[in-house]
This record gives sequence, C-alpha cells and structure tokens, in this order.
Amino acid sequence: MEQTDIDPETLNRPEWNSLLENYSLHDVGEAYFRGRTDQLGLEAESWGIDERHNDEGLVFDNKMDLRLWEPLDGQKHPPKGGGFVPSPPLHKEPVDMELFEAAVDELGSVDMAEFETEEWELKGVVDIKTKSSSSWMGKFNLRHLAHYAEHAANYNVPVFLFFTIVNRENEEVGDESMVVPITTDWDYEALVEHYDRDNNYQLSGKELNETAQQCDMVKGTFRAPDGNMVVEVDSAYEKDFDWVVANVL
Repeated sequence: MEQTDIDPETLNRPEWNSLLENYSLHDVGEAYFRGRTDQLGLEAESWGIDERHNDEGLVFDNKMDLRLWEPLDGQKHPPKGGGFVPSPPLHKEPVDMELFEAAVDELGSVDMAEFETEEWELKGVVDIKTKSSSSWMGKFNLRHLAHYAEHAANYNVPVFLFFTIVNRENEEVGDESMVVPITTDWDYEALVEHYDRDNNYQLSGKELNETAQQCDMVKGTFRAPDGNMVVEVDSAYEKDFDWVVANVL
C-alpha cells in the first residue's frame, strides 16, 4: 500500500467522472462477477484495498480486486490473510489457538487435528473493469498491465480482467462483457521498475510505448485525459465468460 500526495479532488472532474462514481460503478460489476463465480463453486476473496472515502490523499496498492479460491473440502468462507501464495498455490489456515486452548481448558484433552483448517487452492486472480461506455471496453492503464503480468508470473495461475458495461442510471450490468487473460512473455519487468515510486529508473514515453508493444495482447497505446498511458487490447485476446470455466476451474 502506498500513500501519495495526490489530492483526491483532482479525480472529481465536472466534465468527466469522479472517484466515488467510479467506485459505485465498480461495486455493481463486482457483485455481478461474484455471483457468476459463486455458481461455479469458487469463493472470491477481496484482495485490493478500498480507500474511496479517504479525503486526505490518494492511497493505492498494486493488488488486483479478487483472488478466486476452490474450497477443497467444502468450506464456505475464503481464507484470510493468505499473503503470497507459493507454487503450487495452496493455502492452509493456521490453527485458531484461542479456540484450541479454550477447548483444552474445558475438556482437558483435545486432538489439535480437529482444529486444523483444510487446504484451499488458488484458481485465479481477477481485476474488475466496469465501463459506462463501449468505447472504453478493453482499455486500461499501462501501469496496471505491468503489475498484472507480475502477478501472473508470481502466482502461476490464470490472471485476467473482467470488463463489463454498467448502466449508471439503473445500476445494472449491461449485456456487453468480456474476459481478457494476462500474458507474461514480454518485458513487463522494465515497466514495473519504471512505475516503482521508490526507483529512479525511468523510461521515456517512446520507450513505454515500445515496451508495451512487445506484449501481443496490446493493440496500441495512447494518453488518457488524466495523463496516464493507456493500452488497448487486441481483439484476439477478448474472450467470453466460457474462458473462465475452461481455464480457471
């Protein structure tokens, strides 16, 4: 998590959109996605931070929105505080020592195995991209793409984006949606280093564009009104939700 000196008011654009409006849009899209993955038997863990009401300064991290877990033994709640998941991506919850010690005090002798939580398997990591206009489908910040690729390499599970149109007036998910899998066979490390605020390594705008173009999923780049460099996804990488069923389960 990183605290910045950026004023949140800079995102409240009368002629465009606002931070809170974007969060509201995002909530609708995420609820829709959670509903679909719940039908697949996956448990969604909120991973990224939510600082929408922080009016002191923008805070961000490089995490994605959700980690998707498969409960291997029928658990009903995703693991907490899994942190970095090694390969193979399995997580085992620690024994709750307070409950264990209370049971020992009450019963005198207890098998600790009864308090062990079974393993969960990490199946995928996803970021939700909600849009109010079709013109912004498949477009997102280059900085984010670099970190998405980093997560895909570290976790060794499908890492992908879920784009969907949300009707602002009715707060309903529209008919248009797509899945975009993240690839790692390009020099994303250079971009991660460039966007690291603690690092003096910098690429020029031309070098950023050239590095982004190494990624096959990138059709092109452009500067957004807020100054961020944005990538546009090549249509060959636009998948439907069946991709999730085939590659995440």
